[in-house]
Amino acid sequence: MDDDFDIVQIYKRFCDIRAGTAYHCNEENISEESGKGSRVKQVLTELSMFIASTLNLSASIYEQLLKLMSQLNLMGDFTEFSNFYDFVFFIFRENGQKRITVSRAVSAWRLVLAGRFRLLNHWCDFVEVQFLVSSVTSIATCLDW
Repeated sequence: MDDDFDIVQIYKRFCDIRAGTAYHCNEENISEESGKGSRVKQVLTELSMFIASTLNLSASIYEQLLKLMSQLNLMGDFTEFSNFYDFVFFIFRENGQKRITVSRAVSAWRLVLAGRFRLLNHWCDFVEVQFLVSSVTSIATCLDW
């Protein structure tokens, strides 16, 4: 992982962007009427591209997220937990996609919800089985066509 990658600073930047307090993007590309939503989207896209260029989703990102978790008050502050949850799913996206794969979602849930959700293993197993069933059903439907 790049030495410039600081998960705490990136998390703070993500929270600032989401709160609407950080718009350090290329201002000439944003018209006045485009509004806050497009600025937030553009800056989040830039942050996502930075993250993608500095790390890959390997064991090191889990270590970094665990480091970040140890520095946050996730049990006592729902807003902080919500921000962290959104941040983890933001990091787990691939190439600016809006959705993540089932395997990444399950990995993220196992990381973020451990100790918070007593049915976590049952939930993750359910999601994985449902995904397989829906995938097989979709393939079978295509083959019947």
